[in-house]
Amino acid sequence: MKRTILPTILDTLHALALVLWLGGIVVIRAIVAPAAFHVTGLTKMQAGSVVGESLRRLGPAIEVCGIVMVAVQFLVRRRYMRSRTLFLTDSVRQVLTLGALLLAEYGKYILFPALDAARAANNMVAFDQAHHLYSTLAMVQVWLLFAVAVLTAWLQLPRVTPAPAPATPSAEPAKPAASRAIRRAAK
Repeated sequence: MKRTILPTILDTLHALALVLWLGGIVVIRAIVAPAAFHVTGLTKMQAGSVVGESLRRLGPAIEVCGIVMVAVQFLVRRRYMRSRTLFLTDSVRQVLTLGALLLAEYGKYILFPALDAARAANNMVAFDQAHHLYSTLAMVQVWLLFAVAVLTAWLQLPRVTPAPAPATPSAEPAKPAASRAIRRAAK
């Protein structure tokens, strides 16, 4: 299978963007948050500030990763036009990527300001509601990105094209074209 360098570079960029985005969220949720909340000497508010600042710093990287992934998916889309199944799978992958990006943007531009305003107003009910919504949307984002990873891996599998079916022999052997033409003229 011959591959040019450009699709390889684009696939690598897509994979790196996906790993950075998904990995960043997982690391913050699985390592940074538990570590911040279990360190002695930090109050719950300080630990929340550490996790929130980590997520804020990840935000621009997520935006870049999302744009890179959508752009690469658009640029390599033509390779999937040979098969309806591949084309539809790539379409689903694009929709999932855009959905994850929209959730990330909603969290960054809508929920983070709401969390900050609730914390500044010392309104813990509003803060807890916004925090719960953000946590839920972050988990949905992780699952969407996981689905994108699975679909990307499936799309990258080598495809074996089936050999053409052998011609079925006819009951009558093929006759030369000249003899057929003579018979037609005789009729």
